[in-house]
Amino acid sequence: MLDNPIGYTGAISFANAMDGVNSSLKKFGFTVDSQQMSTIVEHAAHLKPNNVVRQAVLTMAESQGGGLGNKTQDGPGGIYHEPQQGSLCAMHCLNNLLQGPYFTEWQLNKIASSLDLEESRLVGVSGMADSGNADAAGFNVQVICEAMRSVGCEIELVQVTTSQEALQHPDLLQGFICNQSRHWFALRRIGDDWYDLNSVLDEPIKFSQLELREYLNDALAGNQSMFLVRGDLRHWEKQVEAVI
Repeated sequence: MLDNPIGYTGAISFANAMDGVNSSLKKFGFTVDSQQMSTIVEHAAHLKPNNVVRQAVLTMAESQGGGLGNKTQDGPGGIYHEPQQGSLCAMHCLNNLLQGPYFTEWQLNKIASSLDLEESRLVGVSGMADSGNADAAGFNVQVICEAMRSVGCEIELVQVTTSQEALQHPDLLQGFICNQSRHWFALRRIGDDWYDLNSVLDEPIKFSQLELREYLNDALAGNQSMFLVRGDLRHWEKQVEAVI
């Protein structure tokens, strides 16, 4: 494919054709004029997070300084970690949980707008005022729920029953999404270890099962909201190496 001059329009067409397709394609390489990068990034942003062409496009854009705002860094052991930017903690939380730059601000805004339209339809009000799915403080839990559903996962608020389940079977857990004072952050099991992937941290912090128990107890005491992630997070761990 590297010898096939399909151009940036061809790359976009290829990405659209691959969206949602279960393919063995692992690498996608292309060249594009830097002036055309914003166009191809805009077209690739709406594609599914595991679209191999989308990942190659966003990786190239990031290397050229033309990405969608997801500044990333690797923490201990190469763990993916996005540091805090503005009010994008929900985006950072999702990407840190999934261990890759899978969601953009544009995508989350699109989800929020779709939810707003659906809520307007349900109450029978056209052009209803902002429902709060997205505001100056960021995105709410409904947006996060929809984003997680798009990658085959669900989230469930930690209550007494889910807390007991988590503490009795910690080996089956993979991650949590937390909210404290309207700030979203992720806790994620990677291998045999747990990490606090909060975007306000300088780097991920490894923590113990005992500390996980304390997180759960704080959630039950009402100090924060904590959501158990149900679904296989092991799939979302930087599986695709883009060829630049």
